Amino acid sequence: MRNLAWYIFNVLSVGLILGLNGLACILLARLSDVYKRRWFLPAFWSMTVLSLVTYGAGRIISLRMVTDQTAWLGILVYLTIIWNVGVMVLLALFPVWYGLYRFGNPRRRAGRQVPQPVSAVSRRQFISGVLTAAPVLSMGLASYGVVNAETYIATTRISLPFPSLPAGFDGLKVAQISDTHLGLFFSLKKLDRLLNMIREEQPDLLVITGDFVDDLALLQPALAKIEGLHPSLPLGILYCLGNHEYFRDIERVRREFTQSSIPLLDNRHVRLQRGNDMLYVAGVDYPLTHDAFDRLNVARRYLDTAMQGIPDQAFTLLLAHHPDFITAGFERNIPLSLTGHTHGGQVALFGQALFAFAFKYTRGLYQEKNRYGYVSTGAGHWMPFRFNCPAEMAVFTLKRAGDH
Repeated sequence: MRNLAWYIFNVLSVGLILGLNGLACILLARLSDVYKRRWFLPAFWSMTVLSLVTYGAGRIISLRMVTDQTAWLGILVYLTIIWNVGVMVLLALFPVWYGLYRFGNPRRRAGRQVPQPVSAVSRRQFISGVLTAAPVLSMGLASYGVVNAETYIATTRISLPFPSLPAGFDGLKVAQISDTHLGLFFSLKKLDRLLNMIREEQPDLLVITGDFVDDLALLQPALAKIEGLHPSLPLGILYCLGNHEYFRDIERVRREFTQSSIPLLDNRHVRLQRGNDMLYVAGVDYPLTHDAFDRLNVARRYLDTAMQGIPDQAFTLLLAHHPDFITAGFERNIPLSLTGHTHGGQVALFGQALFAFAFKYTRGLYQEKNRYGYVSTGAGHWMPFRFNCPAEMAVFTLKRAGDH
């Protein structure tokens, strides 16, 4: 059953799509006379309306209902996604288009047209052609980003040394998946592919760090598939909550996990044992606050609760969705904190996340002395576009310091 938040989100999405398409239409008319012709407006807005209809159908029906016989529906959904992502790319590159426009159309001097040599005219014609092709270039970039997001999941392998790691856990392999966002853009078929990737890595433990599901109709079958990994995972599977579980139906998510064989670490911990050696895994709830300072304080309280009963010198892993828990983990001297939430920004330029300013920890591995924190780029997404920031599954091999 869909709640009020679902309807509000979709109404806002439609408004945003209409607004962005309107801005793109105005921009194109400024860039090139081609887009002032009579045919352009009907063609442009026909595509926009088609994209809205397809988006609405996809949100209501969900791609889970697309079969081999109706695969064209899925293709249509992704074509309209490319259209709207292309519009966003076109607008995001506005400074580039405007700079080219000014370079190709120098201002008049003293109200008089300045005579220009043939080379300047040729330059203007070339730039005019580039600006006319701006939508094609934007759609091409959008197509690359959408296809990359939907077809590629990287395996990130990291080996970490820890002086305090119990000898019995030397060589421990922990696989992490985060932010699958099962639903419109992450099907059960794609989940099967991800689970096969996990099997190939032969980890000892699988951890899921939140934002597991967006379409609750997929929750039970997805849990059944993941539970099928148990025979190949000596230390089992552990899970902590993300913010999207709250956006959907948090009580239903809690209930489904409670009825499964996958422990939900909701401000609590579990103890893992190999021989006489023990290792603890603490998991925390999502801090539902928009204030960064308050969120860190909430994170500290949640972590304090989760750590109650763990011996002071015990080796502990922390599972959290929000990366602010890395700060809390460093403060508590936790050797390894695994998080997600940011998707790595999904777009990276020159090796840096485009939106790195939004979070203290955005993507990848962070170190403070002999403590580590990791932010997964996520296996899925709710916005199917990635550029230089692939979806991932991470595998950590923990080694005793001096033995690696």
